[in-house]
Amino acid sequence: MNELRMYVEHLFEGRVLSRDVIELKEEVYGNLVARYEDYLNQGVASDDALARTKASLTSIEDVLGHATGDDVLVEGPQAGGPVDQGEIAGLDRVEGGGAASQTESQDGGAAVAETEADGYGAVAEQALETLSASSSVDAGSSAPVPPAQAAEQIEDVEGDRHRGVEGSTFMKWSIAALGVFAAFVLLGLGLRLVTGAARLDEARTDITASVDAIEDEGATAPSPQATANPGRSNADDAIVVDANGAITFDGAPADELVASVVNATAADIEAYADTDLADAAAVEALVRALPLASWAQDVDVTKGVDVLSLAYRCVPDAYDGDSVDVALAYNAAALLCAMPRVNEVRVTVTESDEPNEESCYAFTRDKVQGSYGCMLSPDMMSASGWQQLKEGHLYGRKFAEHLVEAAERL
Repeated sequence: MNELRMYVEHLFEGRVLSRDVIELKEEVYGNLVARYEDYLNQGVASDDALARTKASLTSIEDVLGHATGDDVLVEGPQAGGPVDQGEIAGLDRVEGGGAASQTESQDGGAAVAETEADGYGAVAEQALETLSASSSVDAGSSAPVPPAQAAEQIEDVEGDRHRGVEGSTFMKWSIAALGVFAAFVLLGLGLRLVTGAARLDEARTDITASVDAIEDEGATAPSPQATANPGRSNADDAIVVDANGAITFDGAPADELVASVVNATAADIEAYADTDLADAAAVEALVRALPLASWAQDVDVTKGVDVLSLAYRCVPDAYDGDSVDVALAYNAAALLCAMPRVNEVRVTVTESDEPNEESCYAFTRDKVQGSYGCMLSPDMMSASGWQQLKEGHLYGRKFAEHLVEAAERL
């Protein structure tokens, strides 16, 4: 559903996505698609179903509250909605209450079954006493009950008692089974709540540690690259720019193609922010403003309402394949930032020594955003945004190679 995908992208627009928020966005998208299909199955017209689906979620402020510590998004056993932090704090009370309810249900069911069984027992005992009294002969009594008749009456009473005990046993097992099922449901909910709380505590601990490190006397503030992608260091980078501006790629001087990516800035394409596919001239100019522009051909905006297609033909074979991967990974991110309504960039590449051998790629918005760890929109087209994309991710060892491999179409 391209329309719903665009709607969800709009809801999350302007937010730097962590891994958890990206997962949340996908979950929101999946829920909206399911809701839309439910409407269609109910006979609702597609336009009306789409409008109703959008109206069901007009803001993500509530579900994104966990990013500021207000609440934690946790799937419930049925609805899959957010659970408030207060519910997490009351987890012990939920589990305790569930266990108490289960015990009460089982004890109550057992008491009912035992009462019924005792009732049947009392009836049987009363019948036996009557038969016993009837079989004795007093001076003023009537004729005794024949033994066969007495035995028949005893069998009837005992049969009733047996059926009552069987019924009570079935009831006990039914109640016990329901109790076990309820316990599993409560346990599952409890685990989800605890997991969400643990993730929130982890995030708070990381933030607190960072603040403490900055405030400590003599502490050094983290570099912009470390802030963009915690846990990475220069040792993780394939592309390194030293203090003198010299660029190395995998330990060797970078070629012109890698250098063009390193030197590219958001200012190069800021004039094309929010470009629409309907403006073919603007799309062509945007492609020409990016690395590999000298070999760009066949820019096509007619493949679909949210698909851009282009080709880089006869790229000099002097450029290493890894260098081409870096340029493709950068161009895909730049195009998706500048054109927020495009959800797929299809690219064909040929080399000068083998012009008839094509390599085809499909860079989808979801996969590229997932790799870069943020939403690609015009809001990212700034110095800090470009630093996050490049130094925080693109320069990493094997980053471009993995992204391009994931996009390759066989």
